[in-house]
Formats: sequence, C-alpha cells, structure tokens
Amino acid sequence: MTYAQRGKNGIVISAKDVTILNSAEAAGVAKWFKYGGRALGVFSTGLYVIDGYNAYKRGDDDALNNAAVNATMTLVMTFGGWPGLIIGGIYFVGDAYGLWNGPSGNIRNPFPNNVTRIDNTYVEQKIINP
Repeated sequence: MTYAQRGKNGIVISAKDVTILNSAEAAGVAKWFKYGGRALGVFSTGLYVIDGYNAYKRGDDDALNNAAVNATMTLVMTFGGWPGLIIGGIYFVGDAYGLWNGPSGNIRNPFPNNVTRIDNTYVEQKIINP
C-alpha cells in the first residue's frame, strides 16, 4: 500500500476518493485566489481614487482624468471575468507604453530653467546681455 492510498488514521481509501479530496482542496485554494485578487483590485482602485482626489485638489485635470480611467479599468479587470481581464490588460499595457497620453508617469525637470547640469553639480547660468 502506498502513501497515496492511505487516508487519515491509516484507513485505506480508493483512488476516486483521493481525487475528490484533491479537487476539493484545489477548489478551496482557488477560492482564496479569487477573493484575494478581488481584494487587491479594490485596494488598487482605492489608490487611484485617492490619486484622483489629490489631482482634483491641485486642479490637475489631466491627472484627474487619468486616475478616473485607471480606477474604472481596474474595476473592469477585477469584476469583468476573462473579457474584463483582456480589455484591462490591453489598456494597461498600452498605458505603460504611452499609447494613450504619453509615457507613464509625469517626467518633469525638478530644476528651474536657469540651472544647468555640469559634472554632476548644478550651477546657475550667467545672464549675458547682448
């Protein structure tokens, strides 16, 4: 008798029972992945809502629109089943490559225009009057 044929307390069970037990365990694990994925989707949507609120307070309409679309697409991916996953995946991959509104993230120069980079130090440019 092999270990796979031995049940709890050394009682012998059939191969059919082992398969049923394994599929029941797999269904339990799948349920946790399902609920965990939905919880992460809702959490991510909450972060986009906070980002949108901060953009609204700053008066940044582009960032507000971007946060609203991202929150919506996250909910579509989370609760839309396979079609939602495919549509949201296409959207977020396209967003990462900058297909919708330029490269992802706001790339801004943190230094004013009158500052130039030379040898990893920042020096003010001299004002030359013509």
